[in-house]
Amino acid sequence: MNKLDKVRGCFLGVAVGDALGMPIEGYNRDEILFITENKGITDFIGPIVQWKSDVNQRDLNCCSTTDDWALTKAVAISLIQSQGFDLLDQALAHVAAYETNTCGWGQTTKSSLKETKIYFDSRGRMGKSPFDLPAIIENKGAGNGVAMKVAPLAMMSWLRHEETAYATYLSSLTHSSLEASDAGLLIELMIRYSADYQNQNSKEFDKNNLQKSLKFLYNGEFGQQSLLYAKAVSLLHNFDLIMSKPLDFSIALLGNGFAAYDSIPLALAIYFRNSDNFTSAILEAVNFAKDSDTVGSIVGSLLGAKLGYSNIPLQWRRGELKESLALADFLYGVFYDSN
Repeated sequence: MNKLDKVRGCFLGVAVGDALGMPIEGYNRDEILFITENKGITDFIGPIVQWKSDVNQRDLNCCSTTDDWALTKAVAISLIQSQGFDLLDQALAHVAAYETNTCGWGQTTKSSLKETKIYFDSRGRMGKSPFDLPAIIENKGAGNGVAMKVAPLAMMSWLRHEETAYATYLSSLTHSSLEASDAGLLIELMIRYSADYQNQNSKEFDKNNLQKSLKFLYNGEFGQQSLLYAKAVSLLHNFDLIMSKPLDFSIALLGNGFAAYDSIPLALAIYFRNSDNFTSAILEAVNFAKDSDTVGSIVGSLLGAKLGYSNIPLQWRRGELKESLALADFLYGVFYDSN
């Protein structure tokens, strides 16, 4: 499998997971079964606004994507334009996405980018500079707004054979929470490492990647550590049980919610449990995770990077999502290093 196939799989995986999970974000398992007549989500459907009114979905249709793909796209566009990571250009790309459509976006990201837009519009006299951290608000900003958009960073680093990780810098645009920053860094590393898969023992490969990611995250230092980090360590220690027991065990152990420390460990558990099968992984993610579109998109990026575009089912390679393939091709063209 060539590297372009993996970059394409990673990007399309984000879009597919977002679109599949979009209609039932926030619904619990019983509600999903009721809505789908006990079938669960098996393919793209439109928003279910007539059953539970959600203003975030009123402008969406079947196969629409939300902030997960919109912000992934913004990160990718900036990387391509700048031929690398440039925080100022990332801020401009994020504001451009903000001005286009914020349907389904998280409040922390919207609030931060609103202030950044004011900064640009006022030529720095008001608002928040891209180089300043957002204001710290108690019990806010610990969501998935960073982890959902790091796939292009991971693919760029992977293609350039570099060990640098960028999620912590990217986090400073919108999130001041350690939870959000650690979540982005952990997922960036896991996607990058997953792309190295070459048909070795899948279970050992995945477990080793989690160990490497956690070591990178804190590098053996015992400073302030996030709850997400603690849960990821618990995931590692219970790896075999998570693989063998029903998903309910993982949910009870790791959580299932909208905060990064609840949803990111669950996304990794679902990925590990289904790491040889894109279809089963995505469907488990969107049918069981409360933050269905984000967990779906993260699982999709991991499986896409590991297994490649050629292992994504044909029915999910929809025309509406092919924008992701064009961006993947551009990013590959900019950063591929044949050495």
